Amino acid sequence: AVASSKALNFYREHMMGNRSQWTIIAASNPVWAKKVFPDMEEDKAEEALWDAIFKASRVTEDNDPVKEWNEHNARLIKHNKILNDFQFKALHFKNEIGTDLTVELVENHVWSGGQEEATTGTVFNPNIPTEENFTMPLKTGVNGKVVATKTLDYQGNLIDGFWLEFKDGKVVDYDAKEGKDNLKNLIEFDEGSSYLGEVALIGYDSPISQSNILFFNT
Repeated sequence: AVASSKALNFYREHMMGNRSQWTIIAASNPVWAKKVFPDMEEDKAEEALWDAIFKASRVTEDNDPVKEWNEHNARLIKHNKILNDFQFKALHFKNEIGTDLTVELVENHVWSGGQEEATTGTVFNPNIPTEENFTMPLKTGVNGKVVATKTLDYQGNLIDGFWLEFKDGKVVDYDAKEGKDNLKNLIEFDEGSSYLGEVALIGYDSPISQSNILFFNT
């Protein structure tokens, strides 16, 4: 890992610095498809996964994907501007199954999401699909409890029915109905892994959410 990190440093700097346009591609294949759709025959599962990927990426037989993505990017840009203009001090999340979490935001924080511009001047989407507007939380400003509504796939292992409790930014308690050891490994991976590094807002009506499919690929 250390050797590959050193060898690929120039590539990572080029890509993350947006010196050219790039995007991440998810491609259906038999192994992945059978994991997502275990009750289907292999060829049917692979076709169903392609269909799910295209729908999540706002590509259907009867739409204009370029037009759809231009409109989607415009919505995300509009939301970024609204959130950046407000400069909220904190976000307060609540749900009916126990979430009551306050996430303070850093001063002069910047909301981002959607399209980016390469240093060549080309506008592009590095992530397709993409749904979130995201920013940076204050490291010590997260307090309360968050109860997950979705299953988390972490390094190929499922974590389900889990919750986290934060105090002054740090996870101080947690539990899971399934995969607690994997949750423990995630939270206790290193000194910083028990703190939040990003917070995002995502519409409930996004194609991924509405599909209710667990893709086994975070």
